[in-house]
Amino acid sequence: MNLTGRELWMVVHGMGLGATFLLAYAGGLAGLWSLRPEWVTVAGLQERSRRLGAGTWIMAIVAWLTVITGTYIVYPWYRA
Repeated sequence: MNLTGRELWMVVHGMGLGATFLLAYAGGLAGLWSLRPEWVTVAGLQERSRRLGAGTWIMAIVAWLTVITGTYIVYPWYRA
């Protein structure tokens, strides 16, 4: 199977970045759910807080990369 340049960018935008963002979002919701008072110890709270912070940054970066590739690379081909 051969992909053209446009098809490759669409795969990167949709299946790569879009799917990564959705998985990170679901992971963030699960991380927030795990902060229930009966499940958290002091050590667990520190570890979960670091993980939620890193996950939030990663999710923000992936979201912006998805928007940028969609706006400036993929969408102009639809307009043409």
